Amino acid sequence: MSVAFVIAMCTFAMCTLGWIVRGRHASADGSTAHRELLRLALGDHGKVERLIAFERARDPAASCAHLIRRAIDRWRQDNR
Repeated sequence: MSVAFVIAMCTFAMCTLGWIVRGRHASADGSTAHRELLRLALGDHGKVERLIAFERARDPAASCAHLIRRAIDRWRQDNR
């Protein structure tokens, strides 16, 4: 397995676990932001997970919702 795949799967597992622990209402903004990031990535789930994993590597303590928002900001900045 590649390192990127392992990081992506760990990020996905942490986000999922956080969603379960906090409950759906606490992560509603993250869910909306995740859909927005998925839309920007043209439905490419792998790309979304890699973008989130990149942000997680930069700030391991950040919440999943915060990582997704930063990934969206970085995407928009890089694709002007």
